[in-house]
Amino acid sequence: MIIDKFDELIRANVDVALERACKPLGQDGTTHAYRPFVAIHIISAARNGATTLSELTEAARAATRKLRAQKRRRPDAGGATAPPI
Repeated sequence: MIIDKFDELIRANVDVALERACKPLGQDGTTHAYRPFVAIHIISAARNGATTLSELTEAARAATRKLRAQKRRRPDAGGATAPPI
């Protein structure tokens, strides 16, 4: 797995950042389409040197902002699919 390449502290920070960012999405935050989208953004940030909880949380929240913007542009989609990254 990609996340296995990070040390234990970074993996823990990734997990917490993912939970923090997805919780405000409500039910949408638990769907299989949204969580991987957010996780990919967090992992990408970690690969680029963001390793603190605050940095990873900001990357995660940026991903959720993209999801919300996409949902507003496509209200007919019902949020069923995450936008491409």
